Amino acid sequence: MRPSEVDGRAYNYRMIFGQVWDKLGEPLLRTTSEADVIQAFEAHAPQYARQFVPSLVRLIFEVVHHPKFPKRREPQINYLADSLAALGTVRPKRSREIVAQELAKERAKLEHRVLRREFYIECTCGYEGPAYKGKCPRRHPEKAKSESPGIFFQPRIF
Repeated sequence: MRPSEVDGRAYNYRMIFGQVWDKLGEPLLRTTSEADVIQAFEAHAPQYARQFVPSLVRLIFEVVHHPKFPKRREPQINYLADSLAALGTVRPKRSREIVAQELAKERAKLEHRVLRREFYIECTCGYEGPAYKGKCPRRHPEKAKSESPGIFFQPRIF
């Protein structure tokens, strides 16, 4: 299975769980068996039951009852989606690692990004100097000139 497939599936699962987690989350966390997972999906997310039930029930139960399963809503959704994305062909932890590697690749493709965020920044475009709202002023020169005239592009008077 290609890493890009796992990443795409994780994104899809994040969207699905984001829509139904308010109803499905609590019953899923209270499950005590795989049969309870099936009942939770059929009762609270019947439109997605076919996608997760029978094939991923054991994996869902294992991931939801993992000791490191997050406590807050968004991290729970992301953790579960990333863990299920490989469809059980690899362990849930490896599935999360694959998704994280793909995300890192996408972030590395960004043309210009701030490498270090302080009062003074160093940007990939070569700019080093004071930050404009935490960003590189070369990326937004018209805003930097109009909102704070003379601060970044002040002519030198000797």
